[in-house]
Amino acid sequence: ITQKADDPGMYGLNRPGMEINIGTEGNENLTVIIGHKTPDGENYYIKLRDSDPVYIITHTWVEVLERLVTEPPIKMAE
Repeated sequence: ITQKADDPGMYGLNRPGMEINIGTEGNENLTVIIGHKTPDGENYYIKLRDSDPVYIITHTWVEVLERLVTEPPIKMAE
């Protein structure tokens, strides 16, 4: 939606509701920041921590990501 957020707070990205750390097979670590819902309530603003562009993702994907954290498909060893 924008190449660079002049005011990340406008999108809820200065104090995100969720941050997701993803490790890739190439040993790269990515952090996805999920901000506020869009005015229509159907989407969320997101961005990669080390990148400027702000994107929109549908709320259903955010719900899937939340469930992966709160209800992992594979139990972690304690």
